[in-house]
Amino acid sequence: MNAPASIEAVLASLQPREAASHDFRPRAFRAWVADLPLANVAETGRRVHAALLEMNRTRLPADERLELLRMLARPVEEVTAAVRRHFVGRPLPLPERGRKAARVAIELARQMALGFELAAREAVRGRGSQLAAPAAHGALEQLGRALLTVYQAYAPPPPELWRSLHRVYGLAEAHGLTELPASGPGRRATDVTATAGAAYKRLLLLSLACPYRMRQGEVRAVYEALAEWAADARLEPLGDPVRQEGLFVVHLD
Repeated sequence: MNAPASIEAVLASLQPREAASHDFRPRAFRAWVADLPLANVAETGRRVHAALLEMNRTRLPADERLELLRMLARPVEEVTAAVRRHFVGRPLPLPERGRKAARVAIELARQMALGFELAAREAVRGRGSQLAAPAAHGALEQLGRALLTVYQAYAPPPPELWRSLHRVYGLAEAHGLTELPASGPGRRATDVTATAGAAYKRLLLLSLACPYRMRQGEVRAVYEALAEWAADARLEPLGDPVRQEGLFVVHLD
């Protein structure tokens, strides 16, 4: 994988839709997704990754970008579930095949997250501001899946992963999106992690739980439990640490 460009560089280099080799019109892209060979995990993963890379280099309206990303949710989940068996429940240290499988899962989640972040940034700049909260939440959710995979594979996180998490949360905070509910297909009304703030706090708490000392199944169990507990944590401007209990500091920059 190449070193990631800054988000400013990505935004500045977006190309017109007409320059893309994929047809990113929603109807045409839906047909492309329907034609994916889901029984062939490697080929599906290759095609989806290529489409995500190009989508993240293409200028698209926020609503259309979100629609395209949601079309890719199922194939990404199926590829990730298929490769997960090569690193979850396997003896450690993982062989190269297991490490490669984890990298595939992390990269797909990272590219999905970038797509959601681009949609969020496009939404806050334009007339689709109501889409910004679900887009920011989608980015944090995908970055969370990447982080969970990192811990399950006992691998070091990619250097940009936490930077991206902090950046997306910072965007949500700056635009008052952290507590706005994220709507979307399959989202329950009672889902307490369905805000950008709760999704971010969930990942901060997961990192504090010493996940590298846990068994793979325990990491997943803690991750799931934190879906309920994260809403009880609070993020506040740093005050007097002497008077605060259970304090840890997060630098967004």
